[in-house]
Amino acid sequence: MNDSFSFDVDGKKKQKIYSREILHCKSYYSLYVLRGVMVVSGLGMIFGSGYLVLKDPFFTGALFFIPLGILLIFLVIISASMQSLIYTRFMYDRYVESIWVDGGYLYHFLRKAVWKPYGRGHITRYVFPPDAYQFVIDIASIRNAKYDPKSKRMEFNGSIKCIYYDDYIQNSIQGEHSLSDTYFHYLYDFTNPSLYEYLTACGVKFEHCYIEFDITDKRP
Repeated sequence: MNDSFSFDVDGKKKQKIYSREILHCKSYYSLYVLRGVMVVSGLGMIFGSGYLVLKDPFFTGALFFIPLGILLIFLVIISASMQSLIYTRFMYDRYVESIWVDGGYLYHFLRKAVWKPYGRGHITRYVFPPDAYQFVIDIASIRNAKYDPKSKRMEFNGSIKCIYYDDYIQNSIQGEHSLSDTYFHYLYDFTNPSLYEYLTACGVKFEHCYIEFDITDKRP
């Protein structure tokens, strides 16, 4: 197909998909179990100790477990906050995301946002650094394509060129190069029309399977 049009990125769908990737990351499963145990133990210590003291005011030894229970609950809150920061970093690393096709090529543009102090005090806001990435993918060359129906994630090899802008506003390109044949590019199907359905209509054959999300993945 030699179409030329842009895909509409659905912001709400994108946020929902990215949130799901973080929440359902297998690396966190053991952490979720540990959090559950800590919450149950902490609440048990707090309310159990309070009940014992109310029942027998002289049984003050039980009061020792109340601060311990509060500490466990506090650690759970800290852990959840850290996970929230990881989610925020992942979202902001791909804050501006544009996808379009032109002349048989798929274009994937990425620009991140970062939080920085603004004005006096501790007020922060997000700003856009000048750098950006643009991937140019020959649709006809796409192979080894995988699609996860639950996460809406797509991965594939192909003839892919990466263009790195050190200043996108000034159209200043620091470099561009073809990526390795073994490089797997990934996108998510949060567009209108559906990117997955469009690529399928172009003849790309996807293997439907689970694709594990890796929080340490540094690919843009």
